[in-house]
Amino acid sequence: MIAKDMTIETNSGQAGSGSEQLSRLLLPVDSLAAFERTLPLAEVLIRAMAVERKKVALLHVVSGSYLRDYMEGISVDRGDLPDTEQMKQLRRRHEENVVKPLMRQAGVLLHKTSGIEQAATIIEHGDPIKVIGEVCREGSFSTVVMSRQNEAERGGKLTGSVTAGLLHRYAGFHLLSGRRSSGR
Repeated sequence: MIAKDMTIETNSGQAGSGSEQLSRLLLPVDSLAAFERTLPLAEVLIRAMAVERKKVALLHVVSGSYLRDYMEGISVDRGDLPDTEQMKQLRRRHEENVVKPLMRQAGVLLHKTSGIEQAATIIEHGDPIKVIGEVCREGSFSTVVMSRQNEAERGGKLTGSVTAGLLHRYAGFHLLSGRRSSGR
């Protein structure tokens, strides 16, 4: 199933061999559609390696794009910028209304496909490339499984910008990035 539906790109600065390297999985969740594309590969890794629940984590990085709609309705020239408290409220509202439900849905999908119940959920703010790299390093994650976003697929790019950034800037973990096969 994986060979037909996914191409795998890897990036690892680790030495050695065997499943010891693939011991902790980080599954970034940007959108449910992209996350669903990673599940077949994640399931195989989890089952083949007999990965325990405590060694799998879901990560969502809030990058500030949630401000786009709000900023379209204001005039910077007139000084309609939100104050610090308004920014905090926008962030909290986004987390409650968008991020937490997304992560709950991702957790349910992960459980249905792999049997992993209540994987750790991490929500961080910042640049996705930097945050994913830092979370991997600080959490001793050996493997990241993620999918390209639709923009990269439509443009025919081999990798999305986050995947490319991780491939070029970070080593020390395996990056498995699935993409839809073109039917070949």
